[in-house]
Amino acid sequence: MRGEREPVKAVAQILVSLIVLSSAHCLSLPSFLPLTSYLSPLTLWAQFPDEEGEDSAYADSLAADSVNTTERYLREQAQGNVKVPVLPLLGVEGPRPPLTRMVFTRDSIEWGHAATVGDLLLQVPGVYLWRGGYTGRPEPVNFAARGASSAEYFLDGVPYVAAGVDSVGVDPVLVSLVFLDRIEVERLPGQIRVHLFTRRNERLAARSRIAIARGDNDYARYDAELERRFTSGFGFALGADYLSSPTVAVSSSNYSNTQLWAQGSYHPTPWVGLQYQLLPPRPTGDRSW
Repeated sequence: MRGEREPVKAVAQILVSLIVLSSAHCLSLPSFLPLTSYLSPLTLWAQFPDEEGEDSAYADSLAADSVNTTERYLREQAQGNVKVPVLPLLGVEGPRPPLTRMVFTRDSIEWGHAATVGDLLLQVPGVYLWRGGYTGRPEPVNFAARGASSAEYFLDGVPYVAAGVDSVGVDPVLVSLVFLDRIEVERLPGQIRVHLFTRRNERLAARSRIAIARGDNDYARYDAELERRFTSGFGFALGADYLSSPTVAVSSSNYSNTQLWAQGSYHPTPWVGLQYQLLPPRPTGDRSW
């Protein structure tokens, strides 16, 4: 039986031959003396290891990993292909005459080398910016030499009116490009209408973004954003944008703008939905040169 000691009988026969050469100075012995000894059978004990037995080492006491990273990655990839209802674009329905509208998609915003909304509006024929200095300073839009009142702004279909010390026109630099997903510009006789649309996550997968920028003279910009949608129709979006733009010119000035974006939505069907969002700008410091 394996695992136990079994007797092994071995018969050993040892033949010893002694050859003694005779010598004249030795005793008289036979020139050849064979000596034969016969040993009786011996009993030897051997140990055979049990190959089928369990390892004597301790088993791994750590529990198996319950998180399958591959399965989780594939599940998230599949959610990126699932579309969910979103709020339709308001204020831009219906066909328009050709060459009367310019559209800036998200790719155009990110790859257009624009730091502000005014930088994108410079691509519209007839638009001129009254720049007040460095990035973050006032830059009212002047279309067809009609002043700042020649531009109207709508944020997700809601009129974005001027407020504050100067209530003649809206300063587009106060609206951060980070939270915008689409910009449409309508050219009218003597006026332009700028439709600004915030980001809309129409995929079930979560979307996030983090951006860090540093430059000369302590110029800095930090962006962070998180969007999530659920199959039940609920969704949320949180974002923050911080801009610090000091200048060193004839007279130095410090300027910073912190913008927060919070959005909550409920769209159980493509025909029924509710959305609420906050987008307050908080400029501080001197906005002069």
